Amino acid sequence: IGIGLEGGVFVARNGTVWLCNWGALVDRDGVVVVAGGARIPLPAEISEQLKTGKELAEVIDEYADRRDVRSNEGAIGILTNGAIDRTTMYTHIVHMLKGQYEHQKKGWRNQ
Repeated sequence: IGIGLEGGVFVARNGTVWLCNWGALVDRDGVVVVAGGARIPLPAEISEQLKTGKELAEVIDEYADRRDVRSNEGAIGILTNGAIDRTTMYTHIVHMLKGQYEHQKKGWRNQ
């Protein structure tokens, strides 16, 4: 089994920039499952900097007046005042991937 996890941002049709995360799981038999997780809108002062081409890690460090936020609580930790950290955010995705995978391996398929 291989699992990939990623976090990032996306721009909604209305122009709002959102923080998000997702994951994928694949096995040797070609079974693939995917899941998306937390999504929260970014403050305008962060969004505007991202739109100029800056990376989220650089912007969130400056915003939080911290160093290496991405390796600690992550942007989600800063923006939720510690209520959710990046480990919790990704753990949620892994549980969804595992659960879907186990469900499919039982032979049941979602229509």
